[in-house]
Amino acid sequence: MEEDKNIPEKPEKKGLKEKLMNREVVTYLIAGLMTTVVNMIAKFIFKNLIGLDENVTTALSWCVAVAFAYLVNNYWVFLKGNEGAGKETAKILKFVLARIGTYFIEAGSIYFLITLKHVDSILGIIPSLLDKINASPSADNIKFWLVQLPVQFVVVVLNYVFSKLFIFKEQKDKEKETEAE
Repeated sequence: MEEDKNIPEKPEKKGLKEKLMNREVVTYLIAGLMTTVVNMIAKFIFKNLIGLDENVTTALSWCVAVAFAYLVNNYWVFLKGNEGAGKETAKILKFVLARIGTYFIEAGSIYFLITLKHVDSILGIIPSLLDKINASPSADNIKFWLVQLPVQFVVVVLNYVFSKLFIFKEQKDKEKETEAE
C-alpha cells in the first residue's frame, strides 16, 4: 500500500525534560546568573566604592540589573534584537513593568512572611524544627533564607512567563505576513 502523502504527520510529543531543557530555558537561566552577578558588582561599586547608603544602593543596582537583564533577554535569550523604536519602547516598558511587579511580589512575600512573622506559623507545623531554628543565634537569617529561596524560584518563573508570553512573544503568522509586505 502506498502512503497518503496528504495526511500530515503527527508532531512528536515532548516530555517534560525536553520542554524544560531547551536553548531558551538554559540561556534564560544563564542570563539570570549573569544578571545576579551584575547586580552584586553594582552593589559593591555603589556601596563600597562610592559610599552610598543601602537603600540607594539597592535601588540603583536593581536598575542596572534590570537594564542588563533586558539586553541579555532581548538579544540572547529570546533572539529578538532591535525591532524599531516603537516596538523597542513597548518591550522595554513591558519588561520594566513586569520586573516591578515581581519585585513587589518578592518584597511583599518577605514583608508578610518575615517582617510580620508568618513564617513562624508555617514552620510551626513541625514544632521541633521551629524550636531548633529559634534556638539558633542566627534564627532570623535562617528564616530569611528559608523564605527567600522559594520566593526567588517563584519570581524567576514569573519573570520567564512574563517575558515569554507578554514581552518577547512570537508574532502570529498573519502579523509576520503583514510586516513582510
